[in-house]
Amino acid sequence: MTPGKKQELRQLLVKAIASLEIHHSKRGVSLPPVDVSIYKSLLLNRWESQSANSPLAWATFEPKIVDEFIKSKLLDVIREAFAPFIHEDKIQSACSFGSYSPGGGYPLDRLLEQLLKIAIGRGIEIAVLNLSKYTKNKRIPAKSLALLEGIRLKTRIQVSDEIQLIPLPNSPSDLPKFLPTSTYNSFGISPNFFCSKTLLVIDYFVSPAFYHPRQDTAIHEYRTQENRTSDVFKSLCQGLSLACDSAVQASLKWPFWPEDELFYLNPPGPGPPRFSVPVDVFEASVEVEQSQIREAKRLYKILDKNPEVSEKLRVPINRWVKSKTLQAPIDKIIDLVIALEALYVTRKDKIERQLCHRASWYLGENEAHREEIETELKAVYQYRSDIVHSRGAGNKVEFGERCVPVTHLVNKTQDICRISILKIIEERRIPDWGTLRQRAKYKT
Repeated sequence: MTPGKKQELRQLLVKAIASLEIHHSKRGVSLPPVDVSIYKSLLLNRWESQSANSPLAWATFEPKIVDEFIKSKLLDVIREAFAPFIHEDKIQSACSFGSYSPGGGYPLDRLLEQLLKIAIGRGIEIAVLNLSKYTKNKRIPAKSLALLEGIRLKTRIQVSDEIQLIPLPNSPSDLPKFLPTSTYNSFGISPNFFCSKTLLVIDYFVSPAFYHPRQDTAIHEYRTQENRTSDVFKSLCQGLSLACDSAVQASLKWPFWPEDELFYLNPPGPGPPRFSVPVDVFEASVEVEQSQIREAKRLYKILDKNPEVSEKLRVPINRWVKSKTLQAPIDKIIDLVIALEALYVTRKDKIERQLCHRASWYLGENEAHREEIETELKAVYQYRSDIVHSRGAGNKVEFGERCVPVTHLVNKTQDICRISILKIIEERRIPDWGTLRQRAKYKT
């Protein structure tokens, strides 16, 4: 914007605020206008706390310019400043990415309303600066957040410059910003749901702030960024699960956009909750030690830098993690055999032989150890076959020359599966099964 246009915008905003009425926006409610100073305090409280106790009263009011001429002039300034991004008097915003918002763009009245909120809450100069900077291809900050199940932290952990793990307090009154507790309460999720859990925060930037409602390239950029943050999230949760020997997954995910910026055109609060995994499948959370966090960070970095290995391990890790959640032992066995087959089986015939022989040679330290592994895997494979072929499966299973509880077999198989995954991660490559036996003999 030119200095002249900025000056014109300042003068128009001064006149607009002088001609402003803050009306209740709920239909069927007839209340007198609220004083601008009261509305300002509500806005600031919301923007600066973003907490479970932050009142949403500001969301039930909207500023209206009484002087239609001033409103028309302000809309003209917006149209001129954002002309490349406007279609049929609508504009699309980055905040619509990953949220529940209109695909065809927002009316310019919504952009004007956000500009007025910034002028009221932060001051006219900040509003002018906000409008001016976003006419350019400006990168904007965003956050991807997830509520993790399965682990508890004692202190905040900085995984990298962009990623952190935050232990949430026990009391709803102490919950920090970025939690959608107030809005989600209307969907039956109380602030207590967030207490004592672990928050994963990924900071990133997206560009542009505004774009034409029919501009597919901008949406492609956002999808690329979303995929990247999703990959980071998956790799980190996999590293945490393996390091802590626990199922670490997100029960809830949501995006966060700073509400005091011009591009924030969403209605107040997020849409309906986006549950990733049902909460009732998780066992009790384990308290994580610093050494486990360091190991999780190391595993995460290896997985993140080796996408081919990470993709190969996607099914095994997911199935192993699922076996660590609350489900019947027979379901755990089914998941574990799927994981092991994904790791060791490459042909459609002689599946049991491939699985047992390759795993024993890959993991076995000597002949006795290899025989032990092969015995365990034959037992679990036979038990799985009895399950899927409806031959009946009891609470005990033949294990070599003795019978053991199914839970014992589950635990042993989980260990074999986890050790296999960790070894592949450490080697940073998928084993060459054709030469495996020769290499194992040489080492022995």
